[in-house]
Amino acid sequence: MTDELESLRAENARLRTESAQQREAIAKLQQYVRRLLRGRFGRATEKLLDIPATDQQVIAEIAAFFAADCVDTPAAPIAPIAPIAAATPPNVDAAGADSAVSATPPATKPTTAKRGSRQRPSVAFPLLEIRARTLDLPESERLDGAGKPMIACGDHVVETLVCSPPEVFIERVTYPRYRSADEIDAAGRATTAGVPVPERIVVNGMLADITAQAIVIGKFADALPANRTLEIMARAGCRLSGSVVDAAIAAMGDLLAPLAMEIRNDLRTATVVGADAAIMRCRDPKLRRTCRRTPIYTITDGTQAWYHWAPDETHAHVPNVIAGFFRWLITDGWAGWRGATSIGARLAGCWAHARRPYAQIQDSDPDAVTMVRLVHDLYAIEQRADLENASLDQRAHLRTTWSKPITERIRLFAHGLNQKHPGAGGNAVHFTPLLLVRPKGNF
Repeated sequence: MTDELESLRAENARLRTESAQQREAIAKLQQYVRRLLRGRFGRATEKLLDIPATDQQVIAEIAAFFAADCVDTPAAPIAPIAPIAAATPPNVDAAGADSAVSATPPATKPTTAKRGSRQRPSVAFPLLEIRARTLDLPESERLDGAGKPMIACGDHVVETLVCSPPEVFIERVTYPRYRSADEIDAAGRATTAGVPVPERIVVNGMLADITAQAIVIGKFADALPANRTLEIMARAGCRLSGSVVDAAIAAMGDLLAPLAMEIRNDLRTATVVGADAAIMRCRDPKLRRTCRRTPIYTITDGTQAWYHWAPDETHAHVPNVIAGFFRWLITDGWAGWRGATSIGARLAGCWAHARRPYAQIQDSDPDAVTMVRLVHDLYAIEQRADLENASLDQRAHLRTTWSKPITERIRLFAHGLNQKHPGAGGNAVHFTPLLLVRPKGNF
């Protein structure tokens, strides 16, 4: 009985010790969570001890904590997190502060630089894998003009962040440099040699070219907003700021600007192009927490497109959009396009836009029904050409034979409506037939 009682007492003491250790572990994990919240949402979210540490450092500490917890040896007592580093003067020993602090080593300077300062990716993201390689000159090219071997004089190390889903890692490339021992140029400098460092899209940035390309392709080709790209990379252990992504997109835009101008010059030689505008939101520092509407214009011939952004929706920007387009220009009914004729462009209205106002009132207006049916006859001819796989010449013959009489009927009917309802909507009915372009829209 005595032995059993002693065994129960020993077991009770062991359980109490384990319980105390678990409570201490929970308390420290709660501190880790608060520090992560602080890094994610800012100082106002939680009242925390002001320890300068990034999310990556906290994650590394948590990983080390669980690694130590998995060891079979008894766990050491868990010390509380140190208080504000600035509360103790830099030259004062931590033992003179607090008894709880005496068990913790003095706070050291964080390995990461402050927010906004430049730093290597390996310092900013210590948990990411580093793949290192060296690009060196062959020995035969490490000779100066006199044929003597050059002396190694340092390395040029380039670190870039590579995001190639599902992998995110740091690529470290070392470029050894060599100098001549005897050969000196006219400026008194020793002759140097080494593999040249290639230019990058983001000059002196941390993003590799493939990462900048992936961000731009995701945003403009896959409709993936930049903030979602940041979230995807953050889950992989790489938390970037929005300014890094903005710089990558801006640098890619500068790089592709000459290509955009070549596309524009190529579109100017097209026989028929379509022009349209879409509205996008743009942040304005003059507006508080709101965005202003700005148009982005598109010029396309069906095979390639050129885009032009304007700061506002006024008609004054239209000449900049269509300058140099002297052939047929298909547009909607926006009044701003009518000024294009002053610079030589030949306007042709879109059948879908011409039909739309009549289709909206056809339930209550017999004249609107007639106009919709006439436009429908044009589409029937185009459908016939599609079913027969008509060539361009055959399609032109169909339009000349069948579509032209219909467009003449539409013209006469439109003039009759203009006389029946003079100045309706403040504008007379404008109509320009174009038999070379296929009507757009669905019936």
